Amino acid sequence: MKKNISKRKINMPNKETAASIKNENNFIGLFIEPSAIKTASRRCVYIKESHAELISKVVFINPKANMTIGGYINAVLEQHFNQYYDDILDYYESQKSAFGL
Repeated sequence: MKKNISKRKINMPNKETAASIKNENNFIGLFIEPSAIKTASRRCVYIKESHAELISKVVFINPKANMTIGGYINAVLEQHFNQYYDDILDYYESQKSAFGL
């Protein structure tokens, strides 16, 4: 049985929260792009159903964009890693040394 995702409520941040986390980069330029990930290099991940539903809506609204869910998630992660690279590296190093690795 196919689920009808258009009738399901998806929790979205309110306008003030969304505005506070938005930076000077635009959404379309950062995240709406054709998927360039090769199938052999992909990994399976599990995300909340509500996130998957919203991502599906964004990805499949324009078939000409040639996007995939994996491509969108990859673009989001690229932005996250670019923005927080130093913090991620600091955390990794602190945990590595804390466990004697």
